[in-house]
Amino acid sequence: MYGSGDDVLLTDLFGIDTPYSEEAERERRRLGALEWSVLRGTASDAEQREYMELNRLLNSSLSARVDEVAARLDSER
Repeated sequence: MYGSGDDVLLTDLFGIDTPYSEEAERERRRLGALEWSVLRGTASDAEQREYMELNRLLNSSLSARVDEVAARLDSER
């Protein structure tokens, strides 16, 4: 009732693992890696520009954003 359309698609009723294309998944992983560099202060000027561009391009629902952050934290362990 209070979720997004993405949340509905990810239920067992539809059986979809992700609402994103393979290309979008790659770009989201890249965004996560860039975000990590930006937050640590190690991103180059070009990486910071790429981060800003991808961040504007890839709008996430709250649940998708939680998954992205969790995946990034898991990859850093």
